[in-house]
Amino acid sequence: MKNILIIGADAAEVADVVALLRDRVKITFNYEHLIELGDLFPILGQRHWDLILGLDLHRPTQLLHTLAAHQPHPRLLLVMPEICLNMAVDLMRLGACGVVERSDHERLIELVEQEFICAYLTGRDSYMLHVQAILDTMLDAFTSFSLTDRRILFSSAAFERVLGYSLQCFVDDPNFFMRVVHPDDLDLAITMRQKALTDGHIEFEHRMLLPNGAVRWILRRSWVIFDDQGRPLIVNDHAHDITKHKQTEIALMESEQRLRLFVEHAPAAIAMFDRTMVYLLASRRYLEDYQLKDCAIIGRSHYDVFPEIPDYWREIHQRCLQGAVEKNEGEPFPRSDGRVDWVRWELHPWRDLQGEIGGLVLFSEVITQRVEALQAFKASEQRYRQMFEMHGLPKLIIALDTGQIINANPAAGRFYGYTVEQLKMLNIADLTFLTPEEVHQHIQQTINANMYSVECLHRGADGYPRHVEMFLGLLEFEGRQELYVLITDVTERQRTRKALQEAYDLMEQRVIARTIELQRYAAQVQDLYNNAPAGYHSLDTNGVFVQINDTELRWLGYTREEVLGKKYILELISPATRHVFERNFPIFKQQGWIKNLEFELVRKDGSIFPVLIDATAIFDDQGRFVHSRSTLYDMTERKQADDALRLAWQKEHELSELKSRFVSMASHEFRTPLAAILATTETLTIYRDRMNEAQIDARLDKIRQQVMHMKEIMEDVLQLARIQAGRMEFRPLIEDLDALCREIVEEYETQVRQPGRIAYSCPQRPVLAEIDPRLMRQIISNLISNALKYSAPQSSVCITLQREVQRVILTVTDQGIGIPPNDLKRLFDPFHRATNVGTIAGTGLGLSIAHQAIDLHHGTIHIASEVDQGTTMTVTIPLQTPLAKDG
Repeated sequence: MKNILIIGADAAEVADVVALLRDRVKITFNYEHLIELGDLFPILGQRHWDLILGLDLHRPTQLLHTLAAHQPHPRLLLVMPEICLNMAVDLMRLGACGVVERSDHERLIELVEQEFICAYLTGRDSYMLHVQAILDTMLDAFTSFSLTDRRILFSSAAFERVLGYSLQCFVDDPNFFMRVVHPDDLDLAITMRQKALTDGHIEFEHRMLLPNGAVRWILRRSWVIFDDQGRPLIVNDHAHDITKHKQTEIALMESEQRLRLFVEHAPAAIAMFDRTMVYLLASRRYLEDYQLKDCAIIGRSHYDVFPEIPDYWREIHQRCLQGAVEKNEGEPFPRSDGRVDWVRWELHPWRDLQGEIGGLVLFSEVITQRVEALQAFKASEQRYRQMFEMHGLPKLIIALDTGQIINANPAAGRFYGYTVEQLKMLNIADLTFLTPEEVHQHIQQTINANMYSVECLHRGADGYPRHVEMFLGLLEFEGRQELYVLITDVTERQRTRKALQEAYDLMEQRVIARTIELQRYAAQVQDLYNNAPAGYHSLDTNGVFVQINDTELRWLGYTREEVLGKKYILELISPATRHVFERNFPIFKQQGWIKNLEFELVRKDGSIFPVLIDATAIFDDQGRFVHSRSTLYDMTERKQADDALRLAWQKEHELSELKSRFVSMASHEFRTPLAAILATTETLTIYRDRMNEAQIDARLDKIRQQVMHMKEIMEDVLQLARIQAGRMEFRPLIEDLDALCREIVEEYETQVRQPGRIAYSCPQRPVLAEIDPRLMRQIISNLISNALKYSAPQSSVCITLQREVQRVILTVTDQGIGIPPNDLKRLFDPFHRATNVGTIAGTGLGLSIAHQAIDLHHGTIHIASEVDQGTTMTVTIPLQTPLAKDG
């Protein structure tokens, strides 16, 4: 949709023109009618105008001068009741893009369509089509929405597949998005929408209700483009379906919660630490065993909770953090309050998603009561007997050398399903699934360590296997060593440990699955970032690249390794535009954003291309600048279009100026001879009967002279046109250039009727050269004619012809009015005359024709001149043309 501003005329005339354009012009448009020029500037600032139509203006130049004060301004097309050539030339010289008569409907329609097409081609439509083609390959939903006219600029083909609704639903109803957002996420969506309009960018997750009632999770990223006054113009929105990722994440959280509950309620003393020995989890049994129920230990260091831990335990922790698994079946643990606990422990490392050790898991048990019971037993046989008989845990006394059961307490009989007497008839090997060698090995370890514990399977009278822990210790009885065995049923502990391992394995599987999903999503995001149609990079506070996408690397011709952490952006900005970055980068780091910054980048091969950059800044919690997020657009095509338009305008301007000079020359050079012919004709008509034949012939001769003068002017114009069009034939012949010069000098001596005014010299004769005699005559004649015309009648003109080895030089020097310096550079332009010629007649074509003819001879012309001192024109041509040499 284009916009036209119509100025002038009344409403009826405007309606007629609008009706004509709507009926005939193929491009749709809106228009606004303005009568008074005083309201022009406010209206120009209200919107983008593609064309201004000046309709039947009484003073069109006033509108042109008014528009010239407002830059930039739309192109102006003037529609006049009637026009003439001079008026059209003057109006276009002042800036009008065209002038057309009111009655010439076809021309009016043609010019309006041309202006619309020009506006289209100089816009970014081709770029938008290129971007749309890339967006159609995206798997995510993407839209770019104009807030000024509520129009969709871009949209990806995957929009409906990702969001579950067609794009038209959101366009037709501005509140449609709020109706399909999950009610629990509605407040968040409203808050984030407002945040986008203030901060410029947002990222959040929310749920949507699909038409079939299903719920879909969406990861949404939005960023806003502002104008120079900070007003939002365009909202870009990117939506990614994360439903599967979210379901996996929720399942993982539920699994982690179950694991946490399992550990906390496990009947064993279990604690989980990170790599710095900070508590992550602890079971209730652990808190009870170590008297920590009233302490909040999660998040605290193990060494702060137990500052009395000896250094060698810290060394064990470090070894396990390197991958070792260590355990101890019983050792004293001196506490800070002076008491000593006996602890049995086992320490395992646990690993994170990447397989790295994330910390330690401690399985421990305070066995102080067992140890104290054993020590008390050794101290007093009577007490031992009582404790042995009355203890609730199964106890056995075994012969050290054979493994034969010497004694058992009632609890052991109940545990194994035998009487005490039956147990005394068995060997310890009869109660286990161990081989005799394994039994002997455990007994030997007890002898070596004095105290030992082991978990294994035991069987009772019913043959059913049971997980038990045997705590073995040495004691002396009546001068002999015996083996004291304390049995603990750990079946429930084994079940707990197995369930814990299964939960851990399940959690690890889900974590791996979630990791794969996240990696796949990260790859998609990285692919979108790297292959976007725009360049993306991030700079640190010093302007060093810390991130860059593949698109920008392709533009620059560098690899990522050559840029990241090594290149300053100033190294890649052209010297001509480096000041733009140096001035704006400190401002950007303070205000946090920059829009539409233009400068030039230098590729690796040294070539330069223009870019447009938008950027936002990332700050840390203290408000310090961390890095930028910058988007670059390659402006090469746009710059080329601007240059082409500028060149076309320049050519149009030159053509307009050429036409103006031609009209001025023609009106002057033809008016004088025509006036003379008219006056002479009227004289002959009125007074012919009173004249004799000589008088009549004199007047007829005057008419012929004027006619021949006009003929010469037309011949000059036609010959210039033939030369510029490449239709002038160049026919070189071997001629005596000296003889030609003398012949032309004699002709001018006769014409000026002042013998001796022209001084000609040629030191070497003859001067044979390959020339076109007809063109060379024009060259010499034009130079001599100008020298005589622009010199005083009594002054002389010097002509010198000199032959050198490969060339011939012709010099014409006068003592005339000279040429102003500003006119020298345009002296060979058609119809151009120096500003100091005054009333001296001339067409401005002679030197232009001479210059073209010299070029056909592959020669050169040089002019040296001073105002009021004279002019020297030097022509140099080769003795033999290059074309003849090649032949």
